[in-house]
Parts: sequence; structure tokens; C-alpha cells
Amino acid sequence: VVTGQINNSGSPFLIKTASSGGAAGTALNPEQWLNKHFEPVELTGDLITDLGADPDGDGRDNLMEMAVGSDPNVPQVEWDEPYTVGWEEVSGFYYLKLTVNKQAVQQVSYRVEVSGDLTNWMSGPDATATLIDDVSTLSVRDLVAFEAGVARFIRLTVEY
Repeated sequence: VVTGQINNSGSPFLIKTASSGGAAGTALNPEQWLNKHFEPVELTGDLITDLGADPDGDGRDNLMEMAVGSDPNVPQVEWDEPYTVGWEEVSGFYYLKLTVNKQAVQQVSYRVEVSGDLTNWMSGPDATATLIDDVSTLSVRDLVAFEAGVARFIRLTVEY
């Protein structure tokens, strides 16, 4: 989750508070991806290899690790996020923007969501503008501009 606000100088800044790419290649299915990252003995239980499991304890489950190309056995740290978060200026206004390098994974869908309160998340053309959506990159920006004292948040979700 990323939040953006206007500081005293009127410039936007970002604070990374939690997570959610890599290059496209030969598309893997989840079973192939799990076999690539775990030993056969680890594949016998779902505590490690379930797509909702987080064996490295970094807060990113296997599905997200698979979708963004990170290693499920090595905890990622905040500054090692596999996406880029920033802002885009349009007609003098600043908007949160998230760009992720999609992985070649079969049947995984990526969605960028925005919120003003961390409770009600929205996506789609009424809430976000898709700047790039091709086989290797997804770049989306919020449709609500930064304003002084108004919080905005952006996050990546993936589904299989």
C-alpha cells in the first residue's frame, strides 16, 4: 500500500507502508512455478506450497510472489519491492501511479486498486486510468489528484 500527500512545499511525496515485477517469458502454471522454487519434500504439504502460504514470512503470499517474480524463499524488504510507485503530473495535478512488471504466469490477473481510507478499495475505469497494459507491463494511475490533507492509497492485487 502506498500513500501520497502534499507536503508543505506543495510537492507530493510517497510513503511505502506494505506490499505488493520481472520480465515476461515462457508462461508457467502454478504447479510448474512451485516445482521451480521448492524441493520435492516441501511439495508434500500445503503450509509451504499452497498459493496462499507465505513460507518466507515477508507478508507476500506465494501467489503474489509468483505474479511479481520474487523468490518465495527469501523475505523481501520494503525497498526491494518488485514494482514502481510514484506519481504522474497531469495539467498541474499529481496522481498516484503503480507500475508492475508482469510475470509470464498462466491465468493470473493483475488489478490495481485505489482508496482514500484503506477500507473501501476501487478499481476499473471509474477509479483508475490504465496507462500501459501489455504482456510484460501494467501501469495504472489514480483518477483522484493529491490534495493537501487528503490521503490516497494504491495497491496491487492478483488473482488466479
